[in-house]
Amino acid sequence: MKNKHVRKAVKHADKEGWIPLHYAVKTGNLGLTKLLLAQDGNTAYMQDNEGMTALHIAAYDGDWLIMNMIIEYYPDCSEIVDKKGLNVLHYAVNGGSGTTV
Repeated sequence: MKNKHVRKAVKHADKEGWIPLHYAVKTGNLGLTKLLLAQDGNTAYMQDNEGMTALHIAAYDGDWLIMNMIIEYYPDCSEIVDKKGLNVLHYAVNGGSGTTV
């Protein structure tokens, strides 16, 4: 159910600027990620205090399923750079998982 309370909750950030979508992506929860994106697609563009989006996190972790999901629905969010000027490609190359496509 899309109501204003749900939309507000999906955009609520903690002190690091992380919203529920950041945590869903970090834990690799594909279902929750999809649900949160469906509630409010603008969350795909929301950045934490360092300028990272959920897509940056997925790229760094090498989570190609979540990356593909986000980019499929919101392709232009891949252009967002963090506070250091790094985009999703930088995160994918410098990620910690070592996973390849």
